[in-house]
Amino acid sequence: MVLDGAFSAADKEAVLASVEAAEFEEQRLGPRMTQRARSRAVLEDVALGELLWQTLREPVGEIRSWFGDAPRTIAPPLDRWTAVRCNPRSRLYRYGIGGDFAPHYDEAWKPGPFERSMLTVLVYLPAGGCLGGETVIDGEVVHVADWRVAIFDHRAQHEGKPVERGEKLVLRNDVIAAVT
Repeated sequence: MVLDGAFSAADKEAVLASVEAAEFEEQRLGPRMTQRARSRAVLEDVALGELLWQTLREPVGEIRSWFGDAPRTIAPPLDRWTAVRCNPRSRLYRYGIGGDFAPHYDEAWKPGPFERSMLTVLVYLPAGGCLGGETVIDGEVVHVADWRVAIFDHRAQHEGKPVERGEKLVLRNDVIAAVT
């Protein structure tokens, strides 16, 4: 799912205020991923997670609708899970020219036996004219655009193409589901 125009002006200001407070560190991803560095920051911000959930709750809908008929081994069964919130921990990734991210899958975050992340949320933040840096999700290309949101199953293979000009800034979060 790709969403444009999901955030109000006030919500954008709140997100940017959280981002401005972030402290970035250089991150090397090692031989299995990419040799290029990126900067990363972690935001422990319950209010930001709540803002994301209020913005995305309606478009996310029923968690089982994301998985169709594809078999998914999960206990309890998928029909007992409900999307309930976004993660209180967000990650920010900043990529410069040449920065990319090799194909990979996301891991589920499991804060308890009956609660887990199931969907990845990417929000492309304004960063000064990024060219390139597209995210490819199971072969579908998502172009970088300010405030565009991409939501997908953690099990979808995805990658970040190289940034050709400018900078790419991405807020990464999760949709959390719980057994109901």
